[in-house]
Amino acid sequence: MQSTESNVRQEPSSGKILGINPDAKGSRKSRPRRKGRNLSPERQASLALARSRMYLLLSLGFRYPSEETFECLKIECEAVREAIRKGFLPAATADGSLQEEVERLAAFLEDLDFPKFEAEYLRVFTHVITSDCHPCETAYTATHLFQQANKLSDLNGFYRAFGVTPGTERPDHVSVEAEFMAYLAQKEARAASTGRPRRASAMYRTQVAFLETHLGPWVRVFAKFVAIKAPSGPHHCLANLVSRFFPWEFAEQGARVHEISGPPKPLPLMQQKEMETEDDECPVFELACSRQGVLGTHADTFGLGGDD
Repeated sequence: MQSTESNVRQEPSSGKILGINPDAKGSRKSRPRRKGRNLSPERQASLALARSRMYLLLSLGFRYPSEETFECLKIECEAVREAIRKGFLPAATADGSLQEEVERLAAFLEDLDFPKFEAEYLRVFTHVITSDCHPCETAYTATHLFQQANKLSDLNGFYRAFGVTPGTERPDHVSVEAEFMAYLAQKEARAASTGRPRRASAMYRTQVAFLETHLGPWVRVFAKFVAIKAPSGPHHCLANLVSRFFPWEFAEQGARVHEISGPPKPLPLMQQKEMETEDDECPVFELACSRQGVLGTHADTFGLGGDD
């Protein structure tokens, strides 16, 4: 299997996941409740893998493209189409048709070559972070410097708990957070398919926690601004996928997400200068993407083939 090289560094992790002990006897009321909770292990694994492909599609679509990631984006788009055809992802939600939007995205990717896709990305997001559709969480959720520091610290805590270290983007970038959700979903699928229900349950609860505290509250308002900035083209399709997928995802996972509705918050000048000086030190996962486009092939690149 050919795959790109990943710079995700795996580190030893403790038995507890983000302070959650899978063996703890906590009350049922304190735990998130997934819709259709009584799934067979095979069904749970298939659904988790399908969700991971959607998250990888969004992660690739909203990160600065390279020729390699552009090809990976096509693979993930086809994988999501297949997951919808097989019923592992919904063809439509209350907010619109996922299937139609994925088909439109596939058509755009088929027609565009890499230089045109890169030019389209730069038209929407520019060479520097744009306030029109800021791709980072704390631009929407942090009102002051200390709150931003706390948010970033909490994000890095999630990443460290799973032994991964982001590389070149900020840890609160939408592509990083979406890829981390894909990683967690893959770990859930791996645990469910290998007869470890407590581990699978811990991975599920961690996804819910990450949705509720990080990606969930801001991702749809981000998509709204992307759709305004890109009234047509592949990134308009990606924005519509976000708007239509996440309400279903929140309900399906039993996540209680308090979504924000306002525009990005402008950073104070002092904070902007500090952010500029730290750019070279800030994290992003280098996505290890298989060119074979088979469900589950990312597992080996993320080190899921052995003990996880």
